[in-house]
Amino acid sequence: MTSWLHRLTRPRIAGAPRWADDLDFLGGTQPAAWWAWVLLALGVLAVVTLSLERQSLSDELERADARLRQAQRFEHQAEMRAKLAAAQAAEHEQQARRQVQVSEQTLRAATKLVQQLAYPWADVLGGVEQASGDVALLGLRHDVQSGEVHLDAAVRDDLMALKWVDALSADRAHFDQAYLQSREPLQQPVGEFTTRVQLVAVLSPRIEIAAAARAAEAASAAPVKAGGRP
Repeated sequence: MTSWLHRLTRPRIAGAPRWADDLDFLGGTQPAAWWAWVLLALGVLAVVTLSLERQSLSDELERADARLRQAQRFEHQAEMRAKLAAAQAAEHEQQARRQVQVSEQTLRAATKLVQQLAYPWADVLGGVEQASGDVALLGLRHDVQSGEVHLDAAVRDDLMALKWVDALSADRAHFDQAYLQSREPLQQPVGEFTTRVQLVAVLSPRIEIAAAARAAEAASAAPVKAGGRP
């Protein structure tokens, strides 16, 4: 109907063939069907829905990434705290070991000092002096652990040195035995003394027992004095 009216109202070109009148480049205008609008609405809705879902997924991924980074930070902090605690524990253990070593060394030194202070030096020196006679005593060194007394003296000759050894060995109240360790001439003789000798005298067990008893008594009394009460 519309195409026919259009052909009637369209101006006719002179000399144009009749079939040209039948050409219609504009075509007829028809209204869109209702289902086309439904499809368009469904397409727009699908696009909007997909866009919203994409945004939701993107937000969820960002939150998951943030939680992962936070968990990694917590793990790193926990690892650092564990390492710090282990280092502090090792340092405390080393300090405790050093304190124990210092305490043991202090205890050994104190025990040695107590033994030396409690030793019956008067008996030792009395025995040496009694047996020395005409010997010029140059030095005396006592080993608390072995009970040996190392004597350094100047004598006139070897005979005097042997007599001194015999005198020390015969003094059973103070010495268990004595022997000559070395002899050599003095570089600068002093009067009639021309020979330097070194002797070792082993103390009598009686003196050693008395020394041990005195050392034990002194060691037991030391904490009482430190504590300030019996």
